[in-house]
Amino acid sequence: MSGNQLQPDEVLVRYLLGSLPDEEAEHLDELSIADDAFASRLSEAENDLVDAYIHNELSGETLELFRSVYLASPGKRQKVQFAKTLATLSVKEQRPEGRRKPISASATRWSLAAMAAAAALSLIWLAQDDVRLRNQTSRVEAAKAAIERRAQDLGQELDRLKQAGAGGPQPSAEATPLTTLAVLLGPPTRGPGRIPVVTMPAHTGAVAFELQLEANDFPSYRAALRASGADRTVWQSGDLKAHASGGRSAISATAPASLLTPGNYVLEVSGIGPETEPIGIYAFRVTGQ
Repeated sequence: MSGNQLQPDEVLVRYLLGSLPDEEAEHLDELSIADDAFASRLSEAENDLVDAYIHNELSGETLELFRSVYLASPGKRQKVQFAKTLATLSVKEQRPEGRRKPISASATRWSLAAMAAAAALSLIWLAQDDVRLRNQTSRVEAAKAAIERRAQDLGQELDRLKQAGAGGPQPSAEATPLTTLAVLLGPPTRGPGRIPVVTMPAHTGAVAFELQLEANDFPSYRAALRASGADRTVWQSGDLKAHASGGRSAISATAPASLLTPGNYVLEVSGIGPETEPIGIYAFRVTGQ
């Protein structure tokens, strides 16, 4: 029996919104590549999910995850916008039977040509986005390794400073030093999949986020942290300058770990120029160790 027959619609929706457990999500990742029937079923489920959103039929946690996870990808936002355009055209073309106007063959051809061109442009954009995602994997891994090396260097420097000041007052044997957790978040361009999970070890004092940018178009940036689905900002960075990270531009922001209890969060990044402009939403989930 194929994966297409085994998976109910509810499971597909949770997969598209990144809320499945890791093992189940990885299994569906494999099916989406190896099973053509499942890939077709998944595409239909995604289209139904987008249609439900543009017709205001989503609510509760499903709506929250759609906004914070699905719409975090520029490619998926393009898909939603395209669906809204088609829905608008469909509504405009519907007329009462008694007042329907004849449509010329020329007008029909132009309408079909316009729809075909719009569909072709959308497919080209999505194909280019897929290529960018494939190329991004190696860059993300390289950036992650660079962050780990940087954290190791900082730890060695801290040990050296402790040894240099060994003659001063020493902490008690029971005291446990707080650590800084390094977290790398790639540009929010990924399609359906898992939300990045941040496992918070005990005695973590701060979380250093490395946020990779799709493009470095502003002189400075600012990041705001809030719980997913909440309107209140719980923390905001100062102005941040971009730097090179794994072949891309990135910004670094360090937030107190005490603000990050287990749950879903988003970091909203804005470009600071003559005007402040939102440029990306980085969703992630925090769990305890």
